[in-house]
Amino acid sequence: MSKRFEDLLTGKAGEHRVFAELMKRGLIPYVPLVDEGIDCLLRDGTKIQVKTIKTQPRWFQIRNLVPEDNFYIIGIDADDEFWVFPSRVFAQNATMSKGIFDLNLDSKGRGDKLKNYKGAWDLITRTSST
Repeated sequence: MSKRFEDLLTGKAGEHRVFAELMKRGLIPYVPLVDEGIDCLLRDGTKIQVKTIKTQPRWFQIRNLVPEDNFYIIGIDADDEFWVFPSRVFAQNATMSKGIFDLNLDSKGRGDKLKNYKGAWDLITRTSST
């Protein structure tokens, strides 16, 4: 299996894990037919982008991120921990080069600084409705 195909499978598996977590919390994910940087929408218009990694460091990348209210980045790290970031928090704590926002949780104490976003599903559930 090629690395590219393996990465695609990892990404899709992560998306479905997030969809299952949302449904466990009573939220219904709507999946667009075309992926333009949004992996699902919730009924209230909340947008979600999912990033999944299988190796260390815990490094999530987003291309051409435009932070906005009701837009969340959910990262799944190699330890199967979910990280729920408002897009503005992601952008503020990431480095940016050539249109790519890099958030390395294992760099410069970022993991400690952002620890409150680990498993922070309440950020979405308290603002969203089914």
